[in-house]
Amino acid sequence: MKMKILKVTIIIGMPLLVIALFLAGPAIKGKLLFSAFILLAVFERAWEGLCTSRDKDSDKIEGDWTLPISALSYIILVILCLAEFYSVPRIPNLIIASMGLCVYVSSIALRLWSINSLGDQWSIHIIGADKLNGQRRLVCKGPYRYIRHPVYLGIILEQISIPLAANLYYTAIIAACFAIPFQIIKARLEEGEMEKRLGAVYKEYISKTPRFNIFNMRHA
Repeated sequence: MKMKILKVTIIIGMPLLVIALFLAGPAIKGKLLFSAFILLAVFERAWEGLCTSRDKDSDKIEGDWTLPISALSYIILVILCLAEFYSVPRIPNLIIASMGLCVYVSSIALRLWSINSLGDQWSIHIIGADKLNGQRRLVCKGPYRYIRHPVYLGIILEQISIPLAANLYYTAIIAACFAIPFQIIKARLEEGEMEKRLGAVYKEYISKTPRFNIFNMRHA
């Protein structure tokens, strides 16, 4: 599937769907706040994916099969959130909603911290042709001092926290079952690419820095 189609779906299709359901859907308590939150999440994800990467020709996949799956998974997540909100009765739990919202904000902060730490090496492509200018170098500052893949950890937290913030428990379980293994696969693929490009330096970094588990840090 071409990335341009997925991008148009995220930028235009998803917001239109959210607005259409808000206008024509059943009267549910909290519908306005839910719709506003989903729209905010969609626009944040679109901005982060389209405007922050230092890639040249980011639409060209060239071997990176994980990128369209990542985009498609986010579209499915939004659709599942909408489907559960409008079709499954639930009793709102403000404690869980607040926790979900806090985790969501933290996930954005973690990803933006990571992107800022990577600087001109931030790329949405993890495998395939290298689309960055200049030579790759190991980044060990910011969150990369503590874990190897803070961006992927942020995505896992984001995809679970969005439905939790709206008390959508079925969607949260589905999101966790997909996001966790998929981000682990992406992490392993990226590590293989980085080992090819950085060699022993990256292998040493792997030996000292955990992949995701911040409670298993061997150095700071």
